[in-house]
Amino acid sequence: MDLALLERINGLSVHRAALDRLGIFSAKYLILVFVLALIGLWFTRRRELQRAAILASISALLALGLAQLMGLAYPRPRPYLAHHVHLLIARTNDTSFPSDHATFSFAIAVMIWQFNRRLGSVLLVIALWICWARVFVGAHYPTDVAAGAALGSLLSAFMIWLDAHTRLRSLLDQLLSLLARWRLA
Repeated sequence: MDLALLERINGLSVHRAALDRLGIFSAKYLILVFVLALIGLWFTRRRELQRAAILASISALLALGLAQLMGLAYPRPRPYLAHHVHLLIARTNDTSFPSDHATFSFAIAVMIWQFNRRLGSVLLVIALWICWARVFVGAHYPTDVAAGAALGSLLSAFMIWLDAHTRLRSLLDQLLSLLARWRLA
């Protein structure tokens, strides 16, 4: 089923140049929207949104670290190494499973959704689009992006729990107060 879905989504490529360009742009550069969202939340100077930016950043970094460990434990070759696919972006040497793009984007989107439903919803749609694009360009199998999305989402859910049930909240409050005194928050 994974291969059939890959072939169906990737099979849409190379038929329309505009769709290919959109897919390539989305697969390679749309991830920057998440970085810009974090920066934008920080510069709102609203404490809860700055907390969201910090927690989303921590979630994304931890999720990416776990993704690297998962890749070492299960070094799945990229689809273009194992099957005939239309590869629209440059080859990489890392493992296909799980998708770092999906992991990163979902970790941030899920965390931000907890603090700002409107922005979080937009980011979740963009994260889903990135997942589709990564399969479209031939960089990942659908299960690679699904695993990355699940990993990023679970890590953010865990961080939300930690923030609510441990000293993390008070530590972040102290950090934000310190940064505010230095006029950095």
